[in-house]
Amino acid sequence: MKKRIILRKNIDIFLNRYDIVKKCLKINNRNYLFRVLIKLKLPISFFFGEWKKNLKNIEEIIIFDNAYNNQLAKYIKRKNKDIKIILWYWNSLIEYGNENIAKNDEYIDEIWTYNKFDAQKNNLKVNTQFYSKELSIEDNIQQDIVFMGREKGRKQELNALKEKFNELNLNSEFLIIEKESDLISYDEYLKMIAKSKCILDYGMLDYCGLSLRPLEALFFERKLITNNKDIVNYDFYNKDNIFILGIDEINNLPNFLNSPYKKIDKKIIEKYDFDSWISRFED
Repeated sequence: MKKRIILRKNIDIFLNRYDIVKKCLKINNRNYLFRVLIKLKLPISFFFGEWKKNLKNIEEIIIFDNAYNNQLAKYIKRKNKDIKIILWYWNSLIEYGNENIAKNDEYIDEIWTYNKFDAQKNNLKVNTQFYSKELSIEDNIQQDIVFMGREKGRKQELNALKEKFNELNLNSEFLIIEKESDLISYDEYLKMIAKSKCILDYGMLDYCGLSLRPLEALFFERKLITNNKDIVNYDFYNKDNIFILGIDEINNLPNFLNSPYKKIDKKIIEKYDFDSWISRFED
């Protein structure tokens, strides 16, 4: 196993259990001095985390797209030119405006993405989305459907879906995040999943790739409602567990939710676990 560091802007609840995952900056990006240095294109390495002290012993660093800046890889290579640096797109290039995030960065050795559409279009290496088997929830089913996500221009469509669910006498809980004060912790969101039969996954683009929602459903044995028609091509797809908006008959949704969940082979689930994900960078 290679000696690695994974750099993230923030460390999510399902990543903070892994010692190799480090917060890229030891401060918030809104720090005034930090923003001044960025604007003046002056060095910002002072704000890098404690991970920078151990670079001589590291073989590989994976930088998540939300942690990337144009000084980071250059700084790492100057400290240890033999470190392999991988940029990992955990977000869609198009959906988040990331097309040129590392354009012409000579210090990045490889660029990978979870999104097979982005990979095909931009000739990138592809690895699956991932989750963590270390997380668990205590079932406390009280409602049919849960949705939590940023607004991203989809509020109207989401509200229309919620109205349709109400017409079908389905009890749903929607948390549409429109401002930072709407944010909840991931731990709080897991409690929402724990009391729900089903998770709603709703993307604005047909080519966004696999979001976290299908994996949450997979790992916690929850049913999934999604508008991602490409999901039929994934190895965990089962029509008894996954309802596809625009393909499956919406009026059959109550029957879908009330039918038993079909267990998925553990080998398939393990493929999407963090440890399996990181091992594929060895390929």
